[in-house]
Amino acid sequence: MVSGWVRMDRWSVKIWWLLPDEASLQAAALHTLSTPDNMLDGVLTIDRRGHIESVNKAAIKLFGYTPDELLGRSVGMLLPKP
Repeated sequence: MVSGWVRMDRWSVKIWWLLPDEASLQAAALHTLSTPDNMLDGVLTIDRRGHIESVNKAAIKLFGYTPDELLGRSVGMLLPKP
């Protein structure tokens, strides 16, 4: 826990901040990363340029590619040709 004093006009107020420890941060990250893999829907994340950054297990099954074949490639490869 971190604390500090904040001065507001004529009053001083002590404020405490709870900072997560390393184990809490790792547990939260693991939970966040594992959630999409437990979904039944295919989930992809892409960057601003349209390159695939992550895929979950359902997307791999849905599209029939391995993660290595998808990661870093354009999401356009998954769209039907006009």
